[in-house]
Amino acid sequence: MKTVLVGVGQAGGKLADQLVTFDREKGYGSVQDAVAINSAKTDLQPLAIDTILIGQDRVKGHGVGGDNELGAEIMEADLPQVQQKVGNRITTQAESIILTAG
Repeated sequence: MKTVLVGVGQAGGKLADQLVTFDREKGYGSVQDAVAINSAKTDLQPLAIDTILIGQDRVKGHGVGGDNELGAEIMEADLPQVQQKVGNRITTQAESIILTAG
């Protein structure tokens, strides 16, 4: 099954990154593409997958510090950018989309 992974937040990004690593190490070839979305630049830097930094106008790459309401506001404000970047990864070969979040 060809899958596109979308990791949201620190835990979601790390999980998506680890799933890609596992898929490659085992040679399954199941993960077609993967992306991590976060408002904290430091959470995105160690990831081997593509990333989308959101909320720069509000938190300047420093994250929301666990403030779920602020995180939701930032995601909503940057939703057009996120939809475009995630949507470009989903092709006709994708059989599933998995969203990982913590």
